[in-house]
Amino acid sequence: MDTSELGLRRILKQYWGFDSFRSPQLDIIKAVLNEQDVFALLPTGGGKSLCYQLPSILFSGLTIVISPLIALMKDQVSSLKTKGIPAESINSSNSFQYNKNVYNNIHFKKVKALFISPEKFCSDIFQQFIKDIEVSLLVIDEAHCVSQWGHDFRPAYLTIGELSKSISAHKLALTATANEQCQQDIFKYLNLKTTDIFRSSFLRSNISFSNYFTSSKRKMLLALSQKIKGSKIVYVRSRRMTHELAFFLNSQGVSSLAYNAGMSNKDRSKAQSKWSENKIELIVATNAFGMGIDKGDVTAVIHYEAPPTLEDYYQEAGRAGRNGQKSYAIMLLNEADTLRLKENFKVQFPEIKDIKIFYRGLMKFLKIPLGSGVDKTYVLNLRGLSESLALPPKSVYYYLQQLSKLEIAVYSTQFFHPTQVFITKDKRALFELYENKPEFEELLQVLLRNYEGLFTDYVRIDEEKIANKLSTSVEEVIVLLKQMHHDQLIQLKLRSQEPSIRFSFERVPQDYLEINHRKYQQLKDVSKQKMESMIRYINGSSCRQEMIMTYLDDPDPVICGSCDICLGSGKSDMSAGESELMLQQLKLLTMSESLTLKELLQRFPHNKTQRIKKLLNKLTEEEMLIIENGFIKIKA
Repeated sequence: MDTSELGLRRILKQYWGFDSFRSPQLDIIKAVLNEQDVFALLPTGGGKSLCYQLPSILFSGLTIVISPLIALMKDQVSSLKTKGIPAESINSSNSFQYNKNVYNNIHFKKVKALFISPEKFCSDIFQQFIKDIEVSLLVIDEAHCVSQWGHDFRPAYLTIGELSKSISAHKLALTATANEQCQQDIFKYLNLKTTDIFRSSFLRSNISFSNYFTSSKRKMLLALSQKIKGSKIVYVRSRRMTHELAFFLNSQGVSSLAYNAGMSNKDRSKAQSKWSENKIELIVATNAFGMGIDKGDVTAVIHYEAPPTLEDYYQEAGRAGRNGQKSYAIMLLNEADTLRLKENFKVQFPEIKDIKIFYRGLMKFLKIPLGSGVDKTYVLNLRGLSESLALPPKSVYYYLQQLSKLEIAVYSTQFFHPTQVFITKDKRALFELYENKPEFEELLQVLLRNYEGLFTDYVRIDEEKIANKLSTSVEEVIVLLKQMHHDQLIQLKLRSQEPSIRFSFERVPQDYLEINHRKYQQLKDVSKQKMESMIRYINGSSCRQEMIMTYLDDPDPVICGSCDICLGSGKSDMSAGESELMLQQLKLLTMSESLTLKELLQRFPHNKTQRIKKLLNKLTEEEMLIIENGFIKIKA
């Protein structure tokens, strides 16, 4: 294929429908095609995925994309397949047979792009497999995960650089957020043979960033949802709150759905599809929602609670306005937000002695004897573990996270368990059964022809494969299996996705558990700095956009002129648009709460007071402002 600039533009048009590249996509793609190591720092919505998707078409060998989230992999694979580009993923949510088929297709060069988790990439099985495979490009997506300064540190990323030495392919490291220290770690741990960074500015000039302090977040959220038209995302910090707020908004006429990792795949997919197709205007979600979502017409991203870091906030807020149109990133705040951030930090980093006590309790709960447990995966009943150790669920979650970060174990929130079948009747009884239950005969014949050991123990099966052989649906196969289980012909364990843990070494006595004190303190210090940066942003009195860009070490931070701070700074006269935006803010506040003049002014940063007073005087002169029983009302 033609790899000239004109040729690349033709490919872009053919597969993606665009006439031109965003800056600096073309330069990155050229460097990748010239087989150089590349580090690209592009903000959310900056088009990172195109930088490896397009080259994957042109390379003769495989493009491997290391990605931290299964949901992100699935979105990317689905997107590429719709464009006619053969892509697959190997992950724990696939059946054993599906992953086996992917390996076969790669071997016969039927796959151009493979998405895989860092843990799977680093596994002995995969490393052995790719020794005989032509790999043209190794992509490390969300590369900030390699660094404790990144907002989602994943220990498995640390071994990618060393293992990549056995692959002749060059590397492309991509991330949306990385400060100077994180950038240094990416170069170091991924063994990049370059010191250059392709970057675009973190400035999102079409997004107005605002913090709203309110005593009633629910009323303010409703007012904003009704006032701001178009597609919206509301981010919350708990699964329970997604359902509560979606129910509340629906009851008030705002079409909404919940989205969180605790929902079934079917329900999550349904909610996402309805939102993507604009059948509902608002989705209330945890941070499980958004990775890989490329919806251009999101008019507002509203954070009902402050996220833990500025990286998280910028990445999530950046899902607004990807089409370049005016949009809003709004954080709803009260005094409890700062207290919650500080409390979460304390819970997130328990004392080392308490980690050892938790380790002992976890081993006891899983019934793992001393000297056992290494490299085995154990399903976790989190509720049972929480009750057994008399710990709140949140504390259990953070203990498990620390075990992962300290490389004592690998904790996975979703581990796929395929369906398993054990035939409890002997063969003679089965033949007698065929006369009484003919509907089971064909299914049993397929099971017996394709799987061994069914009469002695549980055997993993693949419902998709069985359904294809029977020319029926997976749902119908599951119905028949359940009927056979009910009739005590088989014992059935249906597929599921549950939390799991795998230990890095055999169980040792509590006092002999080695914990790297220095590393733990570093993790704690980094997390504390991030938490304090978020609090400074919440209470800051300088431009919101400039604060974010400065924190992310953007070399050219910009004062935006459109955030709540800039509009209230008094440094210049307000434009008609700025005055209208401030008026809308005043209307929203007075609609959602009964406020005195003093209380109203307290809802805004101190440097905004003079502009608010000036606007209120103007509203009084125009007879648009009235005061009833000491409370301010603004006429519509």
